[in-house]
Amino acid sequence: MERTGNILKWDIEGNELPPNANPQEGEGYVSFSANLTNGLASGVNIENKTSIIIDVNEPISTNAWLNVLDTIAPSTTMNQINIMSCDTLLDV
Repeated sequence: MERTGNILKWDIEGNELPPNANPQEGEGYVSFSANLTNGLASGVNIENKTSIIIDVNEPISTNAWLNVLDTIAPSTTMNQINIMSCDTLLDV
């Protein structure tokens, strides 16, 4: 794998997939993990996309994958209720 700034590049050799005549026959995928830059705010969009080059053919662009940082813990605020009955069940 080669990294230039925030671009990752790797060459995969010898991966012989069959022709994609029937769905999923000739399909493959690559997954990766990356550490984030410190100090990014909640709500920041992190978008990934790629181009695939097979042999000497033109690049094939993939759909973009979007992640949104959610670094703020959820919080709940409850209001006081007045119980006006003697029932043992209370709908909340």
